[in-house]
Amino acid sequence: MNKKLLVPMILVFVVSLVSAQVGDEGKEKILATKLELFLAEKGKLTVKEFFALGKVSGGARTKTELTAVVIYEPGEEDERLRGLKIEVINAGGSYVKRESSFLDLEEIEGLLKAIDYVVSLSKEWEGVQKEYTEVVFSTKDDFRVGFYQRGIKQKAFVSSGTYGREYCRFSMMDKLRSLKVMAGKGLKLLSEK
Repeated sequence: MNKKLLVPMILVFVVSLVSAQVGDEGKEKILATKLELFLAEKGKLTVKEFFALGKVSGGARTKTELTAVVIYEPGEEDERLRGLKIEVINAGGSYVKRESSFLDLEEIEGLLKAIDYVVSLSKEWEGVQKEYTEVVFSTKDDFRVGFYQRGIKQKAFVSSGTYGREYCRFSMMDKLRSLKVMAGKGLKLLSEK
């Protein structure tokens, strides 16, 4: 076989092999919220309104930012979609990594109740020895909030992302309370929009 033909054939084989591996790992994300589905549609004019609600800092140069979102097509303002965008940001490495989750308006109340439960349960378990226990609430778009306890030590956390998950850990439950206040502020603001 001609050596000039062999090199391109090997290169095509290697590229195909790498593409197949990336394809197996790079699963498509299932769009679970109305906000995501609307934003994924192409070929239409959209209006997106963003309202910053605040941020909560975690350990190791991480933070969580909440934003209220209202989206609609011009002329169809009666069919506005409203919800939260929660972004978990990790600036602890050589570059900043971000993962975002969307919560539709009707999911926000569940998030508020879950945070109340997590904070209440963590108080109840203070000083109680646990091997390892984790309490987690998940939304449709893979935002998670909870805490874990090992021995008597507790840590709260949030995370976002389906496959490349980013975490923000908190040493105090007060950080979850701050997150709840921001989400509650977002719910009130969105109810008026």
